[in-house]
Amino acid sequence: MSTIFGLHDTDDSIKPLQRMLNEKYDLDLVVDGNIGKITQAALARFQKDNDCIEIDSIYGVYYGEKTQALTAPFIENKYLGEQDYSHAAKILDVEVAAVKAFAKVESKEFGFLNNGFPVILFERHKFYKYVAHEFSTADLAECCKKNPDICNKTPGGYIGGKGEITRFNKAKAINPSAAMISCSWGMWQIMGGNYRVCGYDSVDDFVEAMMKSEKNHLHAFVHFILNNNLLHQALINKDWDNVARLYNGPAYLRNSYNTKMAAAYKSFC
Repeated sequence: MSTIFGLHDTDDSIKPLQRMLNEKYDLDLVVDGNIGKITQAALARFQKDNDCIEIDSIYGVYYGEKTQALTAPFIENKYLGEQDYSHAAKILDVEVAAVKAFAKVESKEFGFLNNGFPVILFERHKFYKYVAHEFSTADLAECCKKNPDICNKTPGGYIGGKGEITRFNKAKAINPSAAMISCSWGMWQIMGGNYRVCGYDSVDDFVEAMMKSEKNHLHAFVHFILNNNLLHQALINKDWDNVARLYNGPAYLRNSYNTKMAAAYKSFC
C-alpha cells in the first residue's frame, strides 16, 4: 500500500489502521475506513509517539508511506488479510465468502475488541459443569450462591463486549482452566474445550494463541472444520441449516444462525 490518505478519504485499507489505533490508545474509533477528524487526531498522536510525522498544507496529517511502513508489522501479524482467507478457503475447498460468513455471524468480522483482547463469550453453565467435578457439593453450592453470573446450571448472564472479559477474569480467579474452557474465543467463537481438535496440546496453548492474532483464530477454525466431516461437507454444500446445527448446536434456530449465515454468505459473493 503506497497511496496517501488524508482527511475524509475512505478506503478499506484504513480499517486496520483504525483498529490498531484503538488498541494502542484504548479508543473507540468507528472502524469505517474513513479518516475523519477523530481518526486523524489519533493518527497524529501515533506519528508523534513514533517520530514519524507526515503532514502538509493539502492533507494536514495524512496516512502516507512512512506511517504505512511503520504500522505494517503490527497489522500484518495480528489481523487477517485477503490472502489468509483465500488460503483457508483453498484448504477447506470452499469459497472465501463461506469462511467470511462464519466470522461475520460469530463475531461481527473482527476477532479482537478495541482494547486488543479477543472477542469472547463466557458460558456460566459450562463453568459450572467443569468445576462440579473438582468442588465438593458444599463448595459448588457456595460458588453458585456467591457468583451466579459465572457459575450456574443454566445459560445466561451475558454482558457482551468488554463485559465478558470481566466475567472471564472473575471465573479465572476461581479456576483458570475451567474459565478458559468455558469461553468461546475469537473470530469464529470456538469453545476453549475444543482446543485439541483445533491443533493445540492444552487449553493454555490455545488461549495464548487466541490472544495473539486473527491468523491463529483462522488456524483453529480450519482445524475445527476439518475434524468434523459432516460439518465440513455441509459447508462445502452451503447447507446452512446443517452448518448452523452442527456448529452452534441444536438451539441454532433460536438465534437464526442458519439464515444469518446464508445472508452473510450472499453479502460476500
